[in-house]
Amino acid sequence: MSNIWQTAMAILGSIGGAGVIIIGVSSWLGKQWAERLMRKKEFEYQRSLELIKQDFERKNYIHQTRFFKEFEIYGVLTESCYSMISDSYSLFPKHLCDIAELKSPDDSKKKIVSERFKKATTACGSFVSALYFRAAFIPEDIFENLIQLKNSASRQCDFFQELAIAEWDIVDSEKIKEKYELAWKNSIKLAIDYENFLKELRAYISSLDM
Repeated sequence: MSNIWQTAMAILGSIGGAGVIIIGVSSWLGKQWAERLMRKKEFEYQRSLELIKQDFERKNYIHQTRFFKEFEIYGVLTESCYSMISDSYSLFPKHLCDIAELKSPDDSKKKIVSERFKKATTACGSFVSALYFRAAFIPEDIFENLIQLKNSASRQCDFFQELAIAEWDIVDSEKIKEKYELAWKNSIKLAIDYENFLKELRAYISSLDM
């Protein structure tokens, strides 16, 4: 080791001050390259951070937009669905008590019956329009549950039309009673199904992280 050191000192001594200059220049160049490399790495690091930040902001914006969009959609749909359920349920307000009233010859009562039917069918139609207009933004399971509610409400309208509006060739009181009984049970089931759907919807909305 001492021989190597002596050889190095001899070389430096032979070239004199030039050796010192060479060492100084080499040190300076090394420092410049190191600083340049660090600036390059720092620039690349900052650029990477900026890209990550932009990607995060973009995804966060999309997520928030989706959240508020879904919130708005379910607000519209639940309002429309409630009108449909309420109007369909009111077609048969009392268990086996309105049969005589349904077929009353009184024109004013016929008008009331007709208006009740029109209100329920209009509510069903409005809900279908609201639902399908927003179908692309609704998860499939929620969409299917809403379709089932719509089908149940439509069946109530069909029952009411048959019992209260359609002309009867043969009045079979037992058959009418049986159909009204079924219609009443369907009204109760419709209300229960709607309440269960609202519970599921609340749970789904609560799961959304803004």
